[in-house]
Amino acid sequence: MGNVINLGGHQLRESQVFDGERFELPDLGLLVTPSFRIEPGDPVLVMGSCFAAEIHKALAKQGFEATDAGLGLQYNAPSMLQQWRWALGEPIEASSLIPVTDKRGAPRVADPCAYNRRTCPDAAEALRWRHEQASRLSAELLRARVVVMTFGLVEVWRDELANVFCNVTPPAEAIRAFPGRYRCVRLTHAQNLEAMCETFRLIRSANPAARVVATVSPVPLAATFTGADVLIANCYSKSTLRSALTEAIDIARSAMGMPIDYFPSYELVTLSDRSDAWRERNDEGDPDGRHVRPEFVQGVIMRAFLNAYVEGHPARRAPMPASA
Repeated sequence: MGNVINLGGHQLRESQVFDGERFELPDLGLLVTPSFRIEPGDPVLVMGSCFAAEIHKALAKQGFEATDAGLGLQYNAPSMLQQWRWALGEPIEASSLIPVTDKRGAPRVADPCAYNRRTCPDAAEALRWRHEQASRLSAELLRARVVVMTFGLVEVWRDELANVFCNVTPPAEAIRAFPGRYRCVRLTHAQNLEAMCETFRLIRSANPAARVVATVSPVPLAATFTGADVLIANCYSKSTLRSALTEAIDIARSAMGMPIDYFPSYELVTLSDRSDAWRERNDEGDPDGRHVRPEFVQGVIMRAFLNAYVEGHPARRAPMPASA
């Protein structure tokens, strides 16, 4: 993809001109122009949705010192920003914790800002866990040489009482028990942009040496609360995130001098043949179509990542596989 093409008097690189033959290539021949390199020993901190977890596993498999700091999955830009704020000193309060009951009717406390709505016996333990998690995330950020962030969706539940965006949907019993407290919000481009820019500013301020790779998760919505068709809602979600992230990266580079790149894992998946990229069946044997095949993550996405960012890595010298 290094040739120059004359198109109507304009000199364009080959990668700038549409060519249907590129869909025959496992990596689509996508042009990736990293602004920095990653050394194999660089600690990598990963945050984001379930696709970030796949990246985490793939990096670890390749021998990187990769961690999610125990945070688990984070699905939207405002909830990810909240975790960074807590990690970097914002007071941690109990107002967003939710009283629930377990299957036996015993009282528990759920944390909608945590992955999988983590529950504890009481608010004191839930707060203790939040403080421990914030401390760990802070420590991992300060030592990280690379931060990889994957933004997942734009439909977010907001706790109006606590003034926070939830990471996951609050329990149905809580939504019924506290009318008006929880509201499902479809974040706009501007709201995502603000959260992303503030996230990058915090990372830059806390660890100026950290370099950032950001992307959008290709994994579609499992459901939508907007009333629209889920496929249409998903298109809006990913398009909004993709647009906001491009602008946020431009701002982080120009206004903050931040070493930050967009890596096209989203495009690698969504523009590839579905039979190559997506799981046909889940572990229970039911139709899937939402989750990326681990072989594709390892054989295509991570190979392209290593080819671009890790100088001297074996993947830089090996040819791309014919199929994932």
